[in-house]
Amino acid sequence: MIASFIFSLVGLGCADEKIISNEHLPSEIREYVQSHFPNDQIVQAVKDREGLKSEYIIIMNNGVTLEFKSNKIKEVKSTNKLNDHLIPSSILSYVNEHYPNNSILEWKMSDNKQEALLDNGLELEFDKEGNFIKID
Repeated sequence: MIASFIFSLVGLGCADEKIISNEHLPSEIREYVQSHFPNDQIVQAVKDREGLKSEYIIIMNNGVTLEFKSNKIKEVKSTNKLNDHLIPSSILSYVNEHYPNNSILEWKMSDNKQEALLDNGLELEFDKEGNFIKID
């Protein structure tokens, strides 16, 4: 009996991805989108469930893609310059000072670092607090 319970939990590790309506997004995600993209619309929302955790991928009509994990923003990317308000201020300041002629196309946060992809192809790595570490 215990073995079947453990097997059931292991089975929960399989990813389950499905398109959901905007109304089924967690309120924190809806609030983030409304706050940062008041004039844009969600084109598609995908819920990716892996085990007991869910990730959400949001595609906006302006070409921006957002990724949330545990209802917190983890990645923002676009083919065009990201709006400054989407980038942590310490990272934005660093890029503006050291790469004034470049734009940030992608920002992502992991458990122990942040990354910014510039339009010149450079990937800059920062710690969780936004202090520059290296060019990746």
